[in-house]
Amino acid sequence: MSFFTPVAEPAPERTYELLPTGYYVFKLVDLKQTQKVFGSDEVQQLEWDFSLAPLDEPTRSLRKGDGTIRIFRQWTPIKEGVMLRVGSLAHEWISALLGRTLQIGETPDLDDLLDQKMVAELAHIPNQRDKTKMNEKIKLGSAQVYTKKRRVVDDDEDDDA
Repeated sequence: MSFFTPVAEPAPERTYELLPTGYYVFKLVDLKQTQKVFGSDEVQQLEWDFSLAPLDEPTRSLRKGDGTIRIFRQWTPIKEGVMLRVGSLAHEWISALLGRTLQIGETPDLDDLLDQKMVAELAHIPNQRDKTKMNEKIKLGSAQVYTKKRRVVDDDEDDDA
């Protein structure tokens, strides 16, 4: 006798409200190495957990409806010569979090990055599996050193104004 009867019902759709696009203060709250399987490939990656705050209130982390801090998670690959390749997301983020450009061949202590802040642009991109949905990503090339007196110039803003 079975107490479990499989039902062919779809799982309830999870709802997720996207943040508005634009610049935010990103504070690194956790960083760990993970493994994921994509098809037949096992991929090593860094999992970055950031809290986000508005530029005009950089100490006020954005929160979810239940009052907990909203975590923004991103991943970057770990492969020989790829993790810190100049122009990669990891290289860009590490440089911005440390407040200086990494030297070629330099391997930073990743623990030094925790609780550091950077300014970056949050963008919406189409989901790879379902093009009708959007994902949040840090726009490549947008990460900047965080300073308390920072004014980010929007790309659409007229410099002559």
